[in-house]
Amino acid sequence: MNQFVVNADGRAPFVYSPLDPSKDCIRLLSVEASRNVTALQCRLTHVNFSDRPRYQALSYMWGDESEKKLILVDGKKFYVTRNLYDAIHFLRRCKPHCLFWIDAICINQDDVHEKNRQIRIMPHIYFRATTVIAWLGTKRITPALVRGNALACAACYPLMRAGLAVRKYNGVLKPLQEQQGLTVPFPDTRTYC
Repeated sequence: MNQFVVNADGRAPFVYSPLDPSKDCIRLLSVEASRNVTALQCRLTHVNFSDRPRYQALSYMWGDESEKKLILVDGKKFYVTRNLYDAIHFLRRCKPHCLFWIDAICINQDDVHEKNRQIRIMPHIYFRATTVIAWLGTKRITPALVRGNALACAACYPLMRAGLAVRKYNGVLKPLQEQQGLTVPFPDTRTYC
């Protein structure tokens, strides 16, 4: 039985419901639209990966683990790094009504068995995403630095699937990374554990 403490504000911390171990399931996150800039409210949904759900995957730097920001997941407290908070805040405005796969939230990081299982299917998770969004952070990037047909939308660049993603990364984001001194996590090169 899961026991948790209710905080002074009446909200309990988030507790994951387990994924079905007999199927390749993943969790997808929806970000609720809101005019309140301080309260990011999200919902997690379990889906069968074999059903080929439509979603977007987020690739980003986890950032400083000591600087946490509060979001609400299924009405419960959930803490994320500042960089992820900024990305979710941006996605709420830029991509309403979308489902997202974000590793730090969609994988129970405290469950080693689940984490190992999800890491094994991670290449497939990124490959099946309709879009892989590479979050570069909140540092302002000028359109003059962007080449090709990448989306110049603050610091968020969607990458197309599969082979196009590598070409866009090497042709657009990699030079941008070198010019601006930014670190761009890309699904094929990022260390996950």
